[in-house]
Amino acid sequence: MLGDSGADPSGRFALTARALAAAARGLGLKVPSFQSPPRSDQLDRSIQRSARGDCVVAVRVRGRPFAAVVADIIEGIVVCNRLDVAAAAAVRDELWREIEGSHDASAPAAGPAGLCTGAPKSGYRMPGTAAEPYGLDEAA
Repeated sequence: MLGDSGADPSGRFALTARALAAAARGLGLKVPSFQSPPRSDQLDRSIQRSARGDCVVAVRVRGRPFAAVVADIIEGIVVCNRLDVAAAAAVRDELWREIEGSHDASAPAAGPAGLCTGAPKSGYRMPGTAAEPYGLDEAA
């Protein structure tokens, strides 16, 4: 999906946001709404939270590398779910794996700039999510 540079940037954004939303939903996460561009011309990404806790992630697409756009979508999902450090890392890995097309839990996931970030074990339940909450002073 990242390598498809011939597609319309807005269309790529929509398809990528949908794919990542489906993957996040599959992980049991709340899925924010996505839009482009942010209201402010000075921001590449903004996140707005309603009083009910719903999130809207706005990402600038035009004039940016598409990998940066994908990273902003992923980070928006992480921030809107208020994940702790361990859960955030596991979610980032899983969402990058979704974009890269690798669902093998034993393979390292490529994140921004191709950095290897490791991968959770198959069947891994992310600590700090609604399915398994714990405080910062508890062991993961």
